[in-house]
Amino acid sequence: MTSRTWRCLALALIALMGPVTAYAQIEPQAGHWRTWVIPSGENYRVPPPPGPAQTQEEIRALRERLRNLTAVERAQIAYWDAGAPAYRWMDLINQRALAGARPVDSPRVAAAGRHHQGGRAAAADGRERTRQRDGHR
Repeated sequence: MTSRTWRCLALALIALMGPVTAYAQIEPQAGHWRTWVIPSGENYRVPPPPGPAQTQEEIRALRERLRNLTAVERAQIAYWDAGAPAYRWMDLINQRALAGARPVDSPRVAAAGRHHQGGRAAAADGRERTRQRDGHR
């Protein structure tokens, strides 16, 4: 199938699910619950997004910043960009566990990390093993 066909199918599926999910709310009155700690959710409204000029300025500033990264900053980016978002955090948790340090509720911490890795964990692990095997570590 072409990408256009996939997009059309995805849009059709979303359109069909819209009415179903509207009626499938677990707590339909949740928006009317009284809060315990804050006076109201109105106190924590997100400000409106920036306008086009400010957005372009932010993009320009980010590009400029990326052009001027130091070698240390590039190494840090490469380190944290090694796999799925939780990949390095799981590595740190495992290192602590192997060193004898027991993080608070470590099974729960480990399960949370695996949850955030999703299906990419096996792929990231496979890539890491390949790097080690080929001497790129």
